[in-house]
Amino acid sequence: GGVRCVELLRVLQEVMPRLVKTVISHDNETSLRNIIAHRASSPEILEAGFSLNWPEQDTLLAFDVEIGGFPLIGTIRELAGAIPYYIMDSLRVLLGASAEDCKLRDWSDRVAFTEADFEPVWVNPFIHYSSYIDPDKNGPIVSIVRWTPGGFRPHQQHLKEEVFDLAVSPTPAEQQTP
Repeated sequence: GGVRCVELLRVLQEVMPRLVKTVISHDNETSLRNIIAHRASSPEILEAGFSLNWPEQDTLLAFDVEIGGFPLIGTIRELAGAIPYYIMDSLRVLLGASAEDCKLRDWSDRVAFTEADFEPVWVNPFIHYSSYIDPDKNGPIVSIVRWTPGGFRPHQQHLKEEVFDLAVSPTPAEQQTP
């Protein structure tokens, strides 16, 4: 019993950094789950919709939906590896299989794994735009979509210049001209 509890706590501590602020409130920081469950519905706190900007040919800035300050696709990607890892490693512990047991029985290829084994293979092309807001209003102006009770409206925002480092090409590499 006690050994399993200690091992389960270790697994939880391993994924905790990915769960804090999204699923778990910590140190007076409000989590996305807490905001939606206790303070507002997601339409009320939907701050920005998916927005695309083409600052130049073959360059695309794709901005994520933001709910209560949290990027939707960014949050999904963050949790996409953490939650399955937590469930699977917790099952391993609850079934009584230690990492050492797995090695002794040559189950290591089926039972012993790390959080890295569950890391999503897809790349998030979306930018969390509010992370790049220029408080001095000196950066370039970029348009995003803001949600309103009646639909949406365009909104212009000064962003930091480094947001352009996150631009992607909408054209597949094999179709791009040199």
